[in-house]
Amino acid sequence: MNKLLRFGTVVCLFSVILLSCEQAGIKQSPPAGAPAGDSRFLALSSGAQVSDLSERELRMLFGLEKTKITASDAAKKVAAGSGKKIGMFTFGENEALSYDDKAGTFTVKVKGTKGGKSFDKTLTVSGFTHPYENTLLASIESQTGNKLIFNNVIEKNTALADFIAEANTAKGIGYTSFSYTLVGSDKTVSIGDHSAYELAAVLSEKAGKIKIDAEYAVKYKKYNGSGDESVELDPLSRKTVSAAEPYFTKEDVFKYILEEVKKDEGFIQTQNKFASEFYARAVTSNKTPAGLFNTSKLQKYRDIYQTKEDGEHLALPDIDAAILNPRSNGIKADDFAGKLDVTYYIATKNLIENIGSNGFIPATFTTTKTGFLKVDETAANNLFFFGLTKSSGNLSVWDAGTVQETFLVRETGDVGAADWLSANNNISLGYVLAANGSADFVGDKMLADKEDAFLSKGLNGKSILIKTVKISKAAGTRPLTVSITFEGINDGVDGKPIVLTARPSR
Repeated sequence: MNKLLRFGTVVCLFSVILLSCEQAGIKQSPPAGAPAGDSRFLALSSGAQVSDLSERELRMLFGLEKTKITASDAAKKVAAGSGKKIGMFTFGENEALSYDDKAGTFTVKVKGTKGGKSFDKTLTVSGFTHPYENTLLASIESQTGNKLIFNNVIEKNTALADFIAEANTAKGIGYTSFSYTLVGSDKTVSIGDHSAYELAAVLSEKAGKIKIDAEYAVKYKKYNGSGDESVELDPLSRKTVSAAEPYFTKEDVFKYILEEVKKDEGFIQTQNKFASEFYARAVTSNKTPAGLFNTSKLQKYRDIYQTKEDGEHLALPDIDAAILNPRSNGIKADDFAGKLDVTYYIATKNLIENIGSNGFIPATFTTTKTGFLKVDETAANNLFFFGLTKSSGNLSVWDAGTVQETFLVRETGDVGAADWLSANNNISLGYVLAANGSADFVGDKMLADKEDAFLSKGLNGKSILIKTVKISKAAGTRPLTVSITFEGINDGVDGKPIVLTARPSR
């Protein structure tokens, strides 16, 4: 008798354990000592599962907290779970049958499998409270930049009155930017038509400026299973966001255009040139060289702002792009890497021509443009051929003689100044040095042509900046060493020259 009681107790304990395991989807084998064929263990040992889904499981699987989500959003979240696998559950087609945010209830039909076995169930869940119910606007959240968004109207040069009309039609959405904390809640709300609330803006003109009022309303949605969803707005709060926001200015226009053109990789042009050509032309003129910017990208804004027509806001004639302070690191070239660093801005030509003296401070963008021609030893040899032509000497005298280190091109003044570089012809030991076939390479403007931004001309007609050309020869040697310093970093060293040679013809 005692043995039977003990065995019955064991069986009951295992039944409780197995029931818990079954609900968790865990397979179990019959315990040792259980009678063969005991029906309480057959289903579990064969892998069968209870096909069910409880309300609690539904809320846990989809993260439905009754105080943090509306009944309508909860129902839609379940419906959106169709085809998803969550834990041991695989959902087929879920459907929101009805919901009522005010009543805090929803009904859904869910289908799928639990642990491999099908279920098909309709669940009604209640007890939801609207998370924004009885809340009021408290304090506006701090933000940088304008509370008004001018993108749409800058594109059209829209007049102030038309902007206000457009913005109010859209309830300020896309035209303003702000958010508020709430009284009675740790939440914040931002302008927009949201699922559970709407925060709109009403704009009005005040002495040429714009007053912005915020209107806050909670949404209550209802769906009874047929027809369309109904939405009831419950206005809760109204506050003034700003009493006097300015309308867009020329600075806003220039900044907007800058943001647009900087997205275009083709706005800065390489034109199959060396970057140093643009650099040299910029620093010598202290202006933006022609051809650097693809100003066709600005044409639509030039057309819109050239004059102020009816229904427009500003006249900004001759919009252009310009390098900021070309002689003060506004532009920097590296011919070894084939790149150009540029800081540029957008403004009218009049503002550009008087920058620094008119109080105008532009928005700027600094970028690195690659894809320019590159220089290396091979390219340098193809660009410049140095030869020695006999004048009065002979090879024995040449070979025995020494050519002291001499600069044919050197920096003698400030970058871009009229005396920035100087160039000299050279005759040594009875031989004349020629560059690209010209013995008078200064007169022929082959090297450091001061009338053309101190640029040097290659055999292929390409212009490039050479900062120094230095020649030397040791006694007892024949080749003349020609060391050329180009703009940029050569083999990790700024100013490291490329070394070419010249040999006497006879």
